[in-house]
Amino acid sequence: MQLLGTKRLRDGRQMLPAGGYSQPTENQGIMDMETGEIIALSKKDQRIADAKKNRKEVMAKLQAKVDKENAEKLALSEKEKKAKKKETLKLLEGRLTRVLDGLDVASKKVEEIKKQQTGKSTPKLERNAEAASGRKDGSLSKAEQFQKDIEDRMRGQTGSPQRKTKASGQQLVGSDAEKYAGINAPYIKTNKEMGGTHNLTISLDSPDTWKSGSINNSRLMSFSFDRGKIEVTTKSTDLPTFRKVKAATPEEAVRKINAYLKKNNLA
Repeated sequence: MQLLGTKRLRDGRQMLPAGGYSQPTENQGIMDMETGEIIALSKKDQRIADAKKNRKEVMAKLQAKVDKENAEKLALSEKEKKAKKKETLKLLEGRLTRVLDGLDVASKKVEEIKKQQTGKSTPKLERNAEAASGRKDGSLSKAEQFQKDIEDRMRGQTGSPQRKTKASGQQLVGSDAEKYAGINAPYIKTNKEMGGTHNLTISLDSPDTWKSGSINNSRLMSFSFDRGKIEVTTKSTDLPTFRKVKAATPEEAVRKINAYLKKNNLA
């Protein structure tokens, strides 16, 4: 083995001068002049080579550690899922057991009540049955009469509808229609809901002109009057928009409606 002469390496650094043997220096290495094989790298190149080798080993160790941690997390996650599922099933089973136990207790109580009531009939029970099913003479029971009164009140009427025709030909329908008789319309119908809301329907056409006798075939407007405000709930499509306005009393509501009718040449 001989020392390299003045030939430069690829990176521009020189190897040791020709003749004799020596150890590699910081920037010079040793080469066999006959074979061209580098016997030893410079100290700097050797450090770089060692660092690369160590980096690969470190990266491999880190990757192996990460893979191991991921595998452990996955196994733990599957274990937790199984444990949670088992716990949920146990909880549902406990709830179902309590429900079934409650049904058994209720069923036993029902059977006991049936046994106690078998063959027993009191005047009070007979009166209650009579009140629920109606009178023998065909009159309404208390429950049926109460339901009818509620329905009548919701329709704004007591018994049969109250209809009144004024001398001018204006028709008023409903117990509260007189309060709104000042509206310039040939037909006025009112009803009052249980909450206190007044529902008001007017037709700008006389009932004898309605096609098929239906108010829906006329120019109609329906208002809701509640809590000091009056607004339109439904109207014929060819009628102008009526904006919601304040009205403290039925008289004020009449004035607001008439103002709308006059403004749009409908009165």
